Amino acid sequence: MRRRGISVSLAAALATVVVAGCGGGSSDEDQVRDVVTSFVQAGKDRDAAEACSLLAADQVKAVERLGGGGDCAQVLGGFFAEANAAGTDVEIQDVRVQGDRATVDATVKAAGSSPQPESILVVKEDGEWKIASAGL
Repeated sequence: MRRRGISVSLAAALATVVVAGCGGGSSDEDQVRDVVTSFVQAGKDRDAAEACSLLAADQVKAVERLGGGGDCAQVLGGFFAEANAAGTDVEIQDVRVQGDRATVDATVKAAGSSPQPESILVVKEDGEWKIASAGL
């Protein structure tokens, strides 16, 4: 039962984080959008390794704790196998960058659910923007 709740949360998180992808744009705002978009696409593609590469170190640890200490890619791979992320879309309304932190306001539209407003924290680690909160 708990695993289903985690899968639903992950699907919502994937939808929320449609701004994933490292680099890409010239401005910090563009890079933050890219990271969220890339993360959502990784979920749709069920590419757990790519999704983990877009998470901040603390978020990777949180995922591993949720999975009982397993590797991030293994844990997310299991969630992806159960979640229906293919129909998830994220619409970004606003990106606010302050130094090495950014907040993304978005609406997540998961298949079979009402659109949900989400706020996503993105941080800069070692020069790259990474998702620090993904609803996990």
